[in-house]
Amino acid sequence: MLKDDVDIEFPDVESQMMLECYLCPEENYELTFMETNKLSEDLILQLNWNADITIRSYHDTISLFNILNIEKETGYVFNYGTPSIVPNNESGTYYLDVVTESGIKITAQTNIVSPVKISEIQLKDKNLSVLFTADTDSTQRYYSLLVEGYLDGEYTKVRDYINASKTNENEITYSVKASFYKWESIKVKLFHITMDNYHFQMSAKNALAANMDPFSVPEEIKSNVSGAKGVFTYFTVDSLQIK
Repeated sequence: MLKDDVDIEFPDVESQMMLECYLCPEENYELTFMETNKLSEDLILQLNWNADITIRSYHDTISLFNILNIEKETGYVFNYGTPSIVPNNESGTYYLDVVTESGIKITAQTNIVSPVKISEIQLKDKNLSVLFTADTDSTQRYYSLLVEGYLDGEYTKVRDYINASKTNENEITYSVKASFYKWESIKVKLFHITMDNYHFQMSAKNALAANMDPFSVPEEIKSNVSGAKGVFTYFTVDSLQIK
């Protein structure tokens, strides 16, 4: 029989550099670079400043500088950026090079994915379905669906990740459920993401769920960044306001 009180010892966690950068055509280059610390420390102390950061493509090299941009609705924090815009006619590969203030080198690279287009959206009560045409390359058939809007005046969202690499169907219909009939507004966004991004997001989601349960086996976050944890990736997006 289990005791009423269970003593659980949590291992000490060493600090870890974390990096996230999501490139999107016609958007600014922005990046989050931080170091995980004790939960009691303030967020601004966790951000990693004064690194030398460049993003290279076949055509150009872009330098990122210290900023502090906090998105109002999502709360996402970016501490590196530039006014330069990611072009929408690139092909090939992007490369990331980071040298920290203490001289640590971090590198990553990402392939470019094709544009994505929503063909049709069907909304009925709690069920929302999105029809779209998948990439012909099975290694590029990874997507994310975001439904966002306002419920009782508060921002809310439903997000899911789609692995279509094992289906032969060109036209894909994907559905999510929520009390959409109660929402005052609804905007649907379909993202075409890389395989690296898909595995990063899913492993991060599973790791977060495991951290909530002391009896679960922690899952290692899958990263495509060398010298740190995180993701450097490229995506395209299509969106429709339906309500």
